[in-house]
Amino acid sequence: MLKWNEYIDEKEMLDYYLLDILCNERKPEVSQFKTLFPDFPQQTGETEDELIVWIQKELEKRAEGINKAFKELNRIIKKSAPSSAKFIVGKKSAKGIASKIARGFKGNQIHDIVRSAILLKTKEEVLTTVQKLKRNAHIYEYDYKQLDKEDKMGYHGSHHFKIKVGEYIVEIQVMTKKLWSYKHEAHKIYNKYRGGFMDDYIKSELQRSRDLFKLGNK
Repeated sequence: MLKWNEYIDEKEMLDYYLLDILCNERKPEVSQFKTLFPDFPQQTGETEDELIVWIQKELEKRAEGINKAFKELNRIIKKSAPSSAKFIVGKKSAKGIASKIARGFKGNQIHDIVRSAILLKTKEEVLTTVQKLKRNAHIYEYDYKQLDKEDKMGYHGSHHFKIKVGEYIVEIQVMTKKLWSYKHEAHKIYNKYRGGFMDDYIKSELQRSRDLFKLGNK
């Protein structure tokens, strides 16, 4: 099992552990908690039942904040995008969080636990929505994915926002519906590549990914 405290401090680790349980609606496992937090203060209780009660109370505190974040995120998206847009709102899984931490991300660098996408018909609608988002949201970070010859995947053409929503920083991606569909296919290749495995097959797949993004941006 990955020991997250090798990468982030224990308080951050607890926040993301509890947030993952809450977002993915799964039951906390006492044995896993004790493995991840061997030195956690005794305020959690002496018995397993006391520990579960403490975890549930901590989850309740976070539930209110996350619900507020989702409502605010939906409000911002609806205010910024046309009615014809498609909205996708998701939550990062425990596996996804662990993968980022294993690749060197610190806890406060994982900003897509709550993530969303705004998908539009045309590039003109994309640009209009981007401008409205810049006015309507508390922008933490903005990045337009330009074509980079050094990027092996060839990913380009989308706008990425990190915005402050309540106590969280969440991600919004803005792009055409066409680019999203090609990105979805290319993401399967990305999942193979990011594991570090490289041979002639993967190299040919990376070229296919670059070709997919070219088509998605036409």
